[in-house]
Amino acid sequence: MIGEPWFWRERSIAASVMSTTLSPLSAIYDFTQQTRAAFTTPKTVSAPIVCVGNATLGGVGKTPFCIFLAGLLFDRGVRPHFATRGYGGASSGPLEVKNNTAAEVGDEALLLADTAPTWIARNRHAGARDAANGADIVILDDGFQNPTIAKDCSILLIKAGAQDANQKIFPAGPYREPIQRAIGRADIVVQVGGQVGGQESNFEAPDKPVFHAASNFVIDLEPQRVVAFCGVGNPHRFFTMLSENGFDVVGAVSFPDHHAFSAREIDQLQRLAKRRGARLACTRKDIVRFDQTDAEGIGVADLSISVDRPDELARKVLTATKLSL
Repeated sequence: MIGEPWFWRERSIAASVMSTTLSPLSAIYDFTQQTRAAFTTPKTVSAPIVCVGNATLGGVGKTPFCIFLAGLLFDRGVRPHFATRGYGGASSGPLEVKNNTAAEVGDEALLLADTAPTWIARNRHAGARDAANGADIVILDDGFQNPTIAKDCSILLIKAGAQDANQKIFPAGPYREPIQRAIGRADIVVQVGGQVGGQESNFEAPDKPVFHAASNFVIDLEPQRVVAFCGVGNPHRFFTMLSENGFDVVGAVSFPDHHAFSAREIDQLQRLAKRRGARLACTRKDIVRFDQTDAEGIGVADLSISVDRPDELARKVLTATKLSL
């Protein structure tokens, strides 16, 4: 997603008028989704499917959560494979991610492939089918609204503070579907944001297990002067993290999510850092879009996820997929 329209979060008469004007398109979008789901028969694959998704457009940490979940499963002797769409990549798949570039398979697929075997495919069922070969379980990164795949366990991520936006369906608002409908279809709900443990949920999920997750950037640099740049869903959070951890952020440059950096842009960033006597810093999701030469000398921050009650989360997933601990 390139960026949120201004009227999704702004509280003003102009924003309300804009959202209201787009409401008929939202009704068509939602009707189309419901109709597709009603007339589609979900297909199974040869391994259980765990889907990690969300109800809104934009980043909520699905890929880092998938990586965290895979770690929980590895620790319990379960072999997970990933299936993802390959957003931002040229390949339509199905394709196993090996010695590929972000231009071919997308940045998120490269991050997943560092953890477990990963397949990309525009056709989500075809990707899950191929990923199931040799796997105990397939983790589907996104696809919560895709009705073509039979899911054994659906995990819905809800961003803390998401209710700050208007509650309307795209394009009038940021929602892919009404939040309560999404919760009703989920097996597990995870609120992402804030501190792990003890928070109150900012939504209602009766009879659903609710977990809380926190995300944090860990960077491979000592605090120093940096020019920070990124092409992620929430660039402000990355810049704030650097400042909160003692970095002197003398430049902050944001790009659209999944941005493919041009040689000219890389040169401009390097020149900016040199002029300000600083080092470049970005996220892991950004650096995988660079070739090795251009990546030299850039500080890299990894986004990690932690979840309260991880043992219980693993148990819920394995029970839903009928795998034993």
